[in-house]
Amino acid sequence: MGASNLRQLSLSLSSEFSQIPIGPNSTRIAIITYSDTATVVADLRELNSSADVSKALLSLKVSNSSSAAGINDAMLFAHGVADACYGDTQCNIDHSLVYVVIGASLK
Repeated sequence: MGASNLRQLSLSLSSEFSQIPIGPNSTRIAIITYSDTATVVADLRELNSSADVSKALLSLKVSNSSSAAGINDAMLFAHGVADACYGDTQCNIDHSLVYVVIGASLK
């Protein structure tokens, strides 16, 4: 995925997420990217508003890798981020978890 497509995707997701309440007592969002490796950009405690989510999404950079081998690690990280929040009232994950996975390798 090129830089312009990533920006368009980030803008689209930002717009969608701006329609729902985000914060400690409502919806929690984490952002995990992957290519050949996975990276936790923001865990469930870090993004406390639609503006925070938008800023994080718009700060994403295109990877130089054409590999998607990190998807397994990304899913493990996602489960780890969620597990770290059980019992933490700041995370508020008493509801079903939803994972949005988008492949964004260069090829």
